Amino acid sequence: MLTNDERWEQYQSENLSYFENKQWGLFRNNYWRMTDLLLQEKNYHQAAYFALCVLYLDINWQNNNLVDLSRQTGYFEGFTMPVIAPAVAGAVQSTKEYLSRELISHVYETFDTSYAPISEDSFFRLAQNIATGRTSLRSFKEEICETFINNCTGVKNGNKYAGRRP
Repeated sequence: MLTNDERWEQYQSENLSYFENKQWGLFRNNYWRMTDLLLQEKNYHQAAYFALCVLYLDINWQNNNLVDLSRQTGYFEGFTMPVIAPAVAGAVQSTKEYLSRELISHVYETFDTSYAPISEDSFFRLAQNIATGRTSLRSFKEEICETFINNCTGVKNGNKYAGRRP
């Protein structure tokens, strides 16, 4: 049986492989395993960071590949609304005393946020609402969808492909 340190090392190694091979689902799931391990160890400060990373991935990353597709084809085929798993919401709630703007900024620095359909400010509000149990997922889903469509169609600035990356 592996020690927690050995498991952590294994997760880190697997994440490098998953990232290089663009296996985002497996990458996200490993971040969740890391969150769970940190929660078991009662290392709530680090668990807060990893829980927010999982939340970020659940909200943003599933659509990043679709942005590329929609830029190439002009269609929104396969666009799905993000799902926030109850366990992820629970992890954010159990680490809420460590939630801060700085931590959210650290999450946004960790990942390429060029195509993130939700802004850092909106993500912070969502995390705060989840942490305090005041989540209105419907309004955030509407905001994410509207932002994604606007970024891909250029509705707000007249540019057909208005994403933040050239």
